[in-house]
Amino acid sequence: MWSKSKLNELNAKGIMLSFSFQATRSVLAEVGATAKIGEILTARGCQRMAFVTDKMTRNTVDQARAENVDYVASVGGGSAHDMAQLVVTLRKVPWQSV
Repeated sequence: MWSKSKLNELNAKGIMLSFSFQATRSVLAEVGATAKIGEILTARGCQRMAFVTDKMTRNTVDQARAENVDYVASVGGGSAHDMAQLVVTLRKVPWQSV
């Protein structure tokens, strides 16, 4: 455990000391899963969704903001899920892993 003075020193340097993150709400992994996404997200009240893959770029977050997405779904492996988490964290929308 760090002392209060050490925490103040780190904070003064702009070092992030804490954060919160919403973990995956659900995972759907099966053949044909992408065909079910529309139905599942419509039932959850989603109106504008972004599909994220591992081929996304830095502009992905800006596009999600511009399109005012209210849900992010990642399709693929770990890189796609990492990118979706980044989009969600910076855009502040729910994350759906597929």
